[in-house]
Amino acid sequence: MNKAIFFVKDVLLIPNISDNIDSCLIAPEDDIISGLKILQTENFKLIVVTNQPEAALGPFAQKDLESLFGKRIRDFLEDKNILIDGFYYYHNPYEKNGKKYVVSGNCRQPEHDGMLFKAAEQLNIN
Repeated sequence: MNKAIFFVKDVLLIPNISDNIDSCLIAPEDDIISGLKILQTENFKLIVVTNQPEAALGPFAQKDLESLFGKRIRDFLEDKNILIDGFYYYHNPYEKNGKKYVVSGNCRQPEHDGMLFKAAEQLNIN
């Protein structure tokens, strides 16, 4: 079995701003980069989990999630010799501008842990 660290895209990798769909904003602090390197050296799998309701509400489609965030984040971190082992998205909407766009699911974090269980199964995490 493998050890893993799960972290969210928002705040750690992209500034905490509303509707942060611009992948050009990826700018983790130096201490985040240092911490990820230490964890990787200690053989932890590094896994990004993120809620992305914009994929259901617009302005981009679910199929664009990997190219908008996954590839950009992976490329950014690989330039710093950090490899991401998994990237898990929850794309169902929740609420925006006071309107509810509810689609049930067990993955939206932090309330549910479906993404974590999916990653654990796929990546053989204990």
